Amino acid sequence: MFDQTRSTTTMRRFSAFRVPSFVRRMVPALLLVLAFVVPPLLVGGVGGARAWLASQIEAPPTLNQPLPDRPAHDPSKQTAVVVAGNAGTESSDLMGPYEALATSGRFNVYVVAPQRTLSPLFPGDLSLVPHYAFAEYDAAFGGAVDLLVVPYVPNAAPEGADDVVLAWISEKANSGATILSICAGALVVADAGVLGGQTATTHHLRLSAVERLHPEVQWVRGVRYVDSGQFISSAGVTSGVDATLYTLGRMFGREVAEQTAQAMGYPHLRFLDGPAWTQRGLSPVPLIPNFYRLDRTDIGLVLYDGVRELEVSSAIDTYPRSFAASVRTLAPERTVIRSRHGLNLVPRNDFSTAPALDRLLVPGHGLAPQAMASLQSWAAQHGDLTVESIHATDGYLYDATFRDMARTEGNGVTTEVANVLEYPTRDLQLDGSAVRVDLLLRPLALGLLGLGTVVWLRRRPRPGLRSFGRFALHFAEMTLAMGVGMAVFHMVMGGHGDTAAQGTASLAHQLGMVVFMTVPMVGWMRVRGHGWQHGVEMTVGMVAPMVVIWGLLGLGAASTFPWLQGADHPAMMVGMLAAMLLRRQHYTGGHAPAVSSARRMVPSAT
Repeated sequence: MFDQTRSTTTMRRFSAFRVPSFVRRMVPALLLVLAFVVPPLLVGGVGGARAWLASQIEAPPTLNQPLPDRPAHDPSKQTAVVVAGNAGTESSDLMGPYEALATSGRFNVYVVAPQRTLSPLFPGDLSLVPHYAFAEYDAAFGGAVDLLVVPYVPNAAPEGADDVVLAWISEKANSGATILSICAGALVVADAGVLGGQTATTHHLRLSAVERLHPEVQWVRGVRYVDSGQFISSAGVTSGVDATLYTLGRMFGREVAEQTAQAMGYPHLRFLDGPAWTQRGLSPVPLIPNFYRLDRTDIGLVLYDGVRELEVSSAIDTYPRSFAASVRTLAPERTVIRSRHGLNLVPRNDFSTAPALDRLLVPGHGLAPQAMASLQSWAAQHGDLTVESIHATDGYLYDATFRDMARTEGNGVTTEVANVLEYPTRDLQLDGSAVRVDLLLRPLALGLLGLGTVVWLRRRPRPGLRSFGRFALHFAEMTLAMGVGMAVFHMVMGGHGDTAAQGTASLAHQLGMVVFMTVPMVGWMRVRGHGWQHGVEMTVGMVAPMVVIWGLLGLGAASTFPWLQGADHPAMMVGMLAAMLLRRQHYTGGHAPAVSSARRMVPSAT
């Protein structure tokens, strides 16, 4: 008994002394791991947030011209209505079914929204003018609808900006109209309260959420579309074309569906024989390197009368989903562009207001030779751009876009974008690289930079976690002070300058932003007790790399090194880090005069 008690006591003493010692030994290793992991996570998080903000729906500028004429109505045809929201509608959800229905020639096809006003599509910056407002349509046609197509209207949720959409859908469903929901449009139909007891499907990334929100609906996985009698629903985005062709076949016969698909160049007729297909799970890993881009590629998409709806949506609904590009719609004049089948499209910019662009794309083959010559002349004067015909090769429109994306972004990114859009890639041949090695190296370089910084700090006097904490706190304070100054500057001046695009014309803007960033930074350093010398050193460390970048851009270096166009702000942050690493007193409170060892040895007078 005595031996057992002594053994237990010894084990407790061993634990009492060994566990803290083990923890102490693990702290440096944990610090090194965090130093390698945290910088890439922070920068990637900022990049992801920036990409998410760029994808948000923006209200279009006012269009100062009369509303376009409505299309003529043929009373011998049935009527199909595509619902749109005034606060936003998914572009492919709307344009794909619209073109399929119009191509069939069996319907009067109208876009109807709560109000007949300029309404944005997303992603991208394109807008449209609906053919009718709800009240106008009901007055003109007595409210009769044969087929109601419901794309994803994100603000049609209860108490959303487009919540009146729900009541209109409910009214048409109760009157007996066939309802075809596209992608997350099934959620809109379910919110309207008319899907109870029905089977339906939606985008594979939303199925789990809609199952919780609407358990009264039987949700189906692994199909391109579901037929539940009055209600037909498609899976994600591009599968809306399959569901529309199926609906045409159900209403008018298989031959009509096949002729429509052939006229559209749609190759995936196998889904008319059955909707089953295997949806690959989302793997965001190929997209993550794009969060480390210094700047997104700005793609200009030129619109013209007669452009096909799918020619437009195949560009504006693909490139932005890579988190690597933004699509800017433009035309010689900002006016209503009438698509081939009568959609009233409105670009955000005309040639005089277009932003700086990295690429210039022309969808389809319908631009007249004279207009193409005028466009090439404008492109040569606007950044020496090359006009690219994105659909110059044969094949389906989305195939052409994905092949182009693979050449610029790699096969991994392209395949994942196609997966998000639920586009069949079984027969899609991509000839891009597997991954973008240059983008993969950026998070690795950030991790090595963080690791090297911590190792360097630990070799300095008074090393340890406390010193690193002071370093991080001081850097965060300086960054926050600069951010506040930058926000104030943008509120005062409005907008963001673009050095690469505007050259010396934006020099005053950039210098003003530097002043607004440095004044609060130096002021806060003074509040924290640092001398003017430290403030000057931090300012030089911040400004000098930016000035170098601007000088290189002014000399035309962007043509050889395009990444320089977005490198000024990262260079500023690196310069601040360098100033802090070179002068340890910046973050250790070293502004107080040091007491020499000799003086400490002199006894005080008594």
